[in-house]
Amino acid sequence: VNEKRLLTDFKKFTKKQIEIMGDFPVSEFHFLIQATSFPYYHGVEHQTSTVLALGPGHQLFTSYYDELLGVSSHELFHAWNVKFIRPVEMYPYDFTRENYSRLGYIYEGLTTWYGDVMLYRSGVFNKKQYLKAFNEYLKRHFLNYARHHYSVAASSFDTWLDGYVPGVPHRKVSIYTEGSLIAFMLDAIIREKTKNTKSLDDLMRELYSNAKAGKSYSEEDILKILKTLCTYDFDDFFKKYVNGHEDFTALLQKSAEYLGFKFTKEKYLSDFEHKAGLILSESNGNFTIQQTAPESPALQVGLLVGDQILAVDHQKMSRKWLNNPLNNKSLEITVFSKDILKSFILNVDEEKYYLAYKLE
Repeated sequence: VNEKRLLTDFKKFTKKQIEIMGDFPVSEFHFLIQATSFPYYHGVEHQTSTVLALGPGHQLFTSYYDELLGVSSHELFHAWNVKFIRPVEMYPYDFTRENYSRLGYIYEGLTTWYGDVMLYRSGVFNKKQYLKAFNEYLKRHFLNYARHHYSVAASSFDTWLDGYVPGVPHRKVSIYTEGSLIAFMLDAIIREKTKNTKSLDDLMRELYSNAKAGKSYSEEDILKILKTLCTYDFDDFFKKYVNGHEDFTALLQKSAEYLGFKFTKEKYLSDFEHKAGLILSESNGNFTIQQTAPESPALQVGLLVGDQILAVDHQKMSRKWLNNPLNNKSLEITVFSKDILKSFILNVDEEKYYLAYKLE
């Protein structure tokens, strides 16, 4: 049953991707799936294959099936976008040195967006599944304060330096997250300006055609192609949203509304996290600070990333406590900070930290 379901779904999104791009750049392609016995999620693209590692394997066709489809569609689109369509820094590959690039929002970001969109267009994902995937990127975007002061182009370069580790808090954004939102906005702009006669697909097909002729691309090449598709100030768009750190919110809302979605505020965290300005992770009943928002009560009082919160107002920290509304404005927080027991008086603000948006 699972094999039949897998083949049916993989054929659907593969056929749709080839239909959109016109043909396939190689004669064969293999999905090499490693089902691990432990929680894991990873995918990597190769010229004629992708290696996918997901787990736990016994949940692959239940709770992790959408993730399997998502990473598989993403890695298949890489057969065009980065294994064939390549930025100037990677054409040709130079294996004797690092190949830094500021174009990660194209080869990873657009691929992220297309991976999910192709699942929806092919009928593998329904609208609910697609929105769940897209809203995860909106959540990641708005929960990362680096969006206020660091561009996705600069972060593309940084990704070659330190990979996917968080590094300095709020220093860089994700090329996957920001690139997928940039793709969403560009697609909406092109569709609106051309009354739906053209879309971001036309950009990808032109890049593919150029790649067949042995041409790589630069940011200037991307801009030239976009300007042939419709009349719009793409120079300003790239200045603000790609090479700058202009707030995405207004343009995301406009794009969403054009495409028929509601763009609404969403509280993804507990009342305590929103008001204190921190994000917690839970493991075996222990609650550890993962992030603190700039200028938040948590940061100002001295709470640090890595601190384990033991109690609040002499009550043991628990999921049940977190799920309740926060009524007190002054809280006594007891934490383990670098193996030292500490107490803080935390005076919380109104709810304004880590607010995000979602599409409906």
